[in-house]
Amino acid sequence: MHRSAHTLVCPVYLLQPHLHDDSISTLFTPTLARAGPRRQCFPSARTPLNTLLSPFSKRACTAASYPSMAALKNKIRRIGKRKGATLKDVSAWRWIKTAARHFKQEGKIFVPNCTELIKSSHGRERAPQNPDWYYVRCAAVLRAIYLRPGVGYGGLSKRFGNKKNYGSRPEHTVNSSTGPLHWACKSLTKLGLVEPGAQSGQRLTRKGHKFADSLAFQVQIRKFGQSKV
Repeated sequence: MHRSAHTLVCPVYLLQPHLHDDSISTLFTPTLARAGPRRQCFPSARTPLNTLLSPFSKRACTAASYPSMAALKNKIRRIGKRKGATLKDVSAWRWIKTAARHFKQEGKIFVPNCTELIKSSHGRERAPQNPDWYYVRCAAVLRAIYLRPGVGYGGLSKRFGNKKNYGSRPEHTVNSSTGPLHWACKSLTKLGLVEPGAQSGQRLTRKGHKFADSLAFQVQIRKFGQSKV
């Protein structure tokens, strides 16, 4: 069997030996005008997908089968508007920043005066540098209770712990201070978002679940919109 020097050897020919040599050479002969010397045995990158598929295939490739990225984003936005989004569907940091901004704008959370002086853990060397760190901690506590209903102050303290530097000795993980966690849970309880669990710990109320999912929906819409969180 005679093949040209630049004809691509295709597995379709091996799987379908009944095809004629002319059809295979027509389908898989590359365009040498655009290909370099090392790419002569491969099809051009601009070759349409229809020309690379076998003409005997049952389903031909059409442009409608591969929508554009804009159409895909619009479809995702329509699905999000119809079904909504939950806290687990969005990025953690985006949701926490959105919730902290909401708490600060509402002004219903009582911020203790000592938040500018205390450390969040005895493993930290300095106090938090972010002036709005208490709002961020309240949002993070709300998210932690959403993900783990019934978690207590011990679990929250372990969740927000960090590694402590002991100098030349090996560092160890220590728990965070429970004082800010108590204040955050009390503030969220006064807002009606958190309530004591059935047996122990804290859990979200129905209002808290609705609030968390509504913020997640806003984050999901902004992700596909013009602005970013």
